[in-house]
Amino acid sequence: SSTVSVSSSSFTSNTAGDYGGGAMIIWSSTVSVSSSSFTSNTADYGDDIHIYSGTLTCTAGCNDLGMYMPSRTCSTPVAADVYGGSCYSYCDSASSDCAVCPSGTYYEGYSNNSACDACESDKTITDAGTDA
Repeated sequence: SSTVSVSSSSFTSNTAGDYGGGAMIIWSSTVSVSSSSFTSNTADYGDDIHIYSGTLTCTAGCNDLGMYMPSRTCSTPVAADVYGGSCYSYCDSASSDCAVCPSGTYYEGYSNNSACDACESDKTITDAGTDA
């Protein structure tokens, strides 16, 4: 068995035959998917994901690194087509549900976190304000 984390990814126009989802098959593994979209995949079992055995955990969180979700809830989560389970791994409303971390704070993941972490006292993050 293995552990796999997938974040901020896009699976588009993949195809699988007898066993497997168009994007992935989970076979005796633990898989975590966050802020990832599945579009136009096809397969006999789960167009996007096939859970044969193992565990799948999905999070519809902020789609860009360094963003946080003040309400901790995605108002428009998007489901992947899963055989053997369910998965909401993409937040279609991230542009309105997510915000840039305030000055002096940061967040390193893709999630539905509700707060940013404070920078260490001798380290700072500066932003010219041109990319937010």
